[in-house]
Amino acid sequence: MITLTMAVSIVGFALTVVQANNGAGRHRGDVPPDTYQYGLFINFINQPVYLFAICFVKLAVGAALMRIATKRIYKRAVMGVMGFMLFYTVACFFVSALASLLLNTTIC
Repeated sequence: MITLTMAVSIVGFALTVVQANNGAGRHRGDVPPDTYQYGLFINFINQPVYLFAICFVKLAVGAALMRIATKRIYKRAVMGVMGFMLFYTVACFFVSALASLLLNTTIC
């Protein structure tokens, strides 16, 4: 789980570097329109990557806690929080995707 978390985080970092090279952190008027549009596209791709990276970190911590939990109630509590985080992340992903479709903000 931690290896998956690191892999997704490294992908997110690489996308952030591409974003910074294409206008992230600069004023809109200082970036050419084509570069700005590509930077927004990379930002659109980067958001769900970090959304899942944060979820994977929390799931990895939950998996580690499952190993040291001694009582059944603690294990159920950890599993409940892990399930909620997974549900919340997937729901946020679909809400974000649906919002981009409804607002037609993709650059494809």
